[in-house]
Amino acid sequence: MKAPDEATLRKNSRTGTWVFWVTIVALACVVVAIKGGVLRIEGGVLMIGKVVPQPECEEEVVEIPTSVLRVILEDAVAEARSEALFAVDDQVDKLYESVYAAIPVYTDFHYSLRGEYMELTAVLLGDMSEELETRLFRDFSTNLEITGDNLDAVFLDKYKEVVDSKTREEVGEDLDNLGPITSAILSDSVDRAKVTAPMAAAAATFAGSGAVRALTTTMVKTLAKKMAAKAGMKLTIILGGAGGGFTVCAWTGPVAFLCALAGGVIAWFATDLAIINLDEIMNRDEFEADLRAMIDDDKEDKKRRFRNALRTKAIKVNDFTLAALNGASPDNSAN
Repeated sequence: MKAPDEATLRKNSRTGTWVFWVTIVALACVVVAIKGGVLRIEGGVLMIGKVVPQPECEEEVVEIPTSVLRVILEDAVAEARSEALFAVDDQVDKLYESVYAAIPVYTDFHYSLRGEYMELTAVLLGDMSEELETRLFRDFSTNLEITGDNLDAVFLDKYKEVVDSKTREEVGEDLDNLGPITSAILSDSVDRAKVTAPMAAAAATFAGSGAVRALTTTMVKTLAKKMAAKAGMKLTIILGGAGGGFTVCAWTGPVAFLCALAGGVIAWFATDLAIINLDEIMNRDEFEADLRAMIDDDKEDKKRRFRNALRTKAIKVNDFTLAALNGASPDNSAN
């Protein structure tokens, strides 16, 4: 076979050189095109064309029609009121636990010599009410307002729960797409439910009424009866003690009067103590029962007052709801 001549070799060499450089330039262009987005590789295949990012779809804003909002908020008020009314018995019963627990302690004080004279002094000074409040109703006014706060919390928690659940029924679990009008109405309604006609303020208006006044009147009557019953017995015993004292103390001469007077004082307090003990044996159970009955009546009165205050609160929250809805309509066609 004939060997290629020198001219052929030079020609082949130039051709190979051109192929090499063309390849290098082509690869460089491809790299630049890929980086510039003109070309792209998908699944190992070189594709022509830049990938254009698709804009994210904006979430649809949802405005709940006014008519639906009205139903949601009215249902929330109704259920919140029912929940709070149901809680009244338990909350007020807890409020009075300390009062009932104080009855035996107060009765011990009442049937003591010290207690009798302190109560008589309180009656004469006109501050029997303060004495009873201190011994039976300590911190009652404060605890009454706390009870009001607790009922407010029950009302508000139920209100928010119902608003949230019924709103989700309308728009789904994601509430971030609520429209600004709907969001404002719902937020304002919760704020209004929180501050409208608070139960603690209502409690403050009737904190001092009821049991303390009734107990004061009863205690004054009871003490008056006891004083009248003991007066005749005391007078007889004191005169007898004094007379006997003069006889016994005659030997003391000039100080016989003072000796007899001392006998009369001893007879006075001895009579008091004996009558108090006899009164306790005969009447303690009845006395405690009377106290419990009056406190029972007062407890029921407080329950009634709280229930009325809750109904007033519900009406006022509903009035605000109607006013707010009349001022803003997410969907005019739904009014």
